[in-house]
Amino acid sequence: MSHLDLQSLHSTLNQAMHKAAESLNTLLRTSVDVSAPDIQLVQADELERLETLLQQQQAMVHLGFSSMVSGTSVLAFQTDSATRLVKQLAHAPSMNPDEPMIRTAVLTEVGNILLSAVLGDMANQWQRHLLYTCVPTYVEDRLAHVLQQDLNDPHAQIILAHTHLHAPELDINGLLLLLCHPFEAT
Repeated sequence: MSHLDLQSLHSTLNQAMHKAAESLNTLLRTSVDVSAPDIQLVQADELERLETLLQQQQAMVHLGFSSMVSGTSVLAFQTDSATRLVKQLAHAPSMNPDEPMIRTAVLTEVGNILLSAVLGDMANQWQRHLLYTCVPTYVEDRLAHVLQQDLNDPHAQIILAHTHLHAPELDINGLLLLLCHPFEAT
């Protein structure tokens, strides 16, 4: 993948991830900051050795996709941030945000909204249809473990792109991540 391809991907992801932050802003009714995407080319078997963030237990939703690239998109929150997010959104009298079923449903829906915003914006920018390879799936695990499960070839070169989301008023921190195989620019 050339330097120009990486710059183009960075620009695409920056815009797409800002769309996701806008969606979270709307859901939470508070400002959400988003960092510029960090993009790395890594070997699949190096994921276990990457940042400590990938090693921590996370509440996450992941969604596979394919088009001119294929991969996995992930929305991850540290457990305490996920709890605050659920409590903020599940405030109806009939909902107990501590109930595992409510937590799973709320986080899955938030993941679906944000990941669809990212992937939909990417597809629009590329002017390509995007196929989702599964429904959004909620899991609590280490991020590196979930990503490893989505890779067939441990020696494949992959693109790891991530950005941080932060809602300072609610002390909610999240991570939007894309893992995909390099592609040829068209």
